[in-house]
Amino acid sequence: MYILYGFSEATFGAIGKRKKLGRPPNDRFSATMKRSHSENISLTQKLEVAIDNGLYLLDKCAELRNTCNKLTNKNTQLRNRLEQSIISSKKLSKEVRQLLTDAKNVLNLEQQSFELQTVKTECDVYKQHVSDMAEQSLITKYQTSILFPEKQNKEMLEGGISELSFLYPASVKRNTIIIFTLSVIVIAHVYGKPSLTKG
Repeated sequence: MYILYGFSEATFGAIGKRKKLGRPPNDRFSATMKRSHSENISLTQKLEVAIDNGLYLLDKCAELRNTCNKLTNKNTQLRNRLEQSIISSKKLSKEVRQLLTDAKNVLNLEQQSFELQTVKTECDVYKQHVSDMAEQSLITKYQTSILFPEKQNKEMLEGGISELSFLYPASVKRNTIIIFTLSVIVIAHVYGKPSLTKG
């Protein structure tokens, strides 16, 4: 058989020896399977680690999202409180301005009241002075009417009325004239003298 195929025994012997130098086919397959299995285990572990890391990151993202939502809600509450504070501050400022205006008006009213009271006091003093002058004038005219004739008494009476007309307003003038007229009538009646109606 060796002669038919052109190979000598020595050649086949050398080939057999060379084959024995390597590993058997079964050993090579076993090593390849082990290496492939080891690589598969390594990839599985890496995949599991990657999945665990992804889940961890998802949990952290959920925590961060919750924290962000809480901060957003807190920020919204603080903003609402700030807006309320601003509204309250504006309202208080308006009330303070109103109070200042009211206080200013009260001060003005008090000043006006004081001025009116001062004017009233001065008017009372002036009225008392005029009343004293009128009373003194009546006494003087009464005394004069006793000492002088009726004509002179009438002239002095008219002169006194003219003088007093510069001191009294219209209503006081009218009252003074009425008082003088009644006084003359009473005096004429008491002393039996003719009234002023006689020419």
